[in-house]
Amino acid sequence: MKTLVVVAALTATLSPVLPAVADPGAGSFGRCGHTPVPPPDAGGGYQADLYAAVALYSTTPGADPVSATVTCQARVDSAVADSVSESGTAAVVVHGAVAFTAPPGTFVELCTVVDYAGATPTTTYCQPWGTTQLPPQEPLELADRLLVTYADPVVCPAFKARAPGAGPVFINEQGDVYVNGSPQWDCPPYDIWGSRTHSVGAGLGAVPTGWS
Repeated sequence: MKTLVVVAALTATLSPVLPAVADPGAGSFGRCGHTPVPPPDAGGGYQADLYAAVALYSTTPGADPVSATVTCQARVDSAVADSVSESGTAAVVVHGAVAFTAPPGTFVELCTVVDYAGATPTTTYCQPWGTTQLPPQEPLELADRLLVTYADPVVCPAFKARAPGAGPVFINEQGDVYVNGSPQWDCPPYDIWGSRTHSVGAGLGAVPTGWS
């Protein structure tokens, strides 16, 4: 059986986004990241570039392509302080600058909101600002089949059409996606890892600050 593929990044999105495996419907892969420009000042002033490369697809036959608006939000004590968003079909690339104030003692989060155009409920995932670790690498036996069978045929042409990407997101002529130089999505021919059968997390390299 194939080893799990890109699970370090895939679990970050499949777990909260896909409904029950029996009828998974629309799904997404990718979360927002941030690059501080510069780090917060003494008064809690933040400036940052927010970015994301999000793949959209359906595991329901005939339901592709999937469209959605992806929003990267900076939240302070659960309230949206600033955000950037972009809409697209099959793949969405988001990039934009934000500025906000979060006084000492407040809780700052970076949230990814995927608002699907169809009946799939909007999904929101938040993580503490400055997170540098990928989410838990939960084993997903479905991972390889979902990627190869459902996602790649739809997502790769869409990413290819969005080359060369924006900001820290770079997309090459094959549709391979890199964030801050770290590979996040491998399209055919599978030449980043050689195949979709590499071990969990192999080849992902350094994780950009805030990326998940």
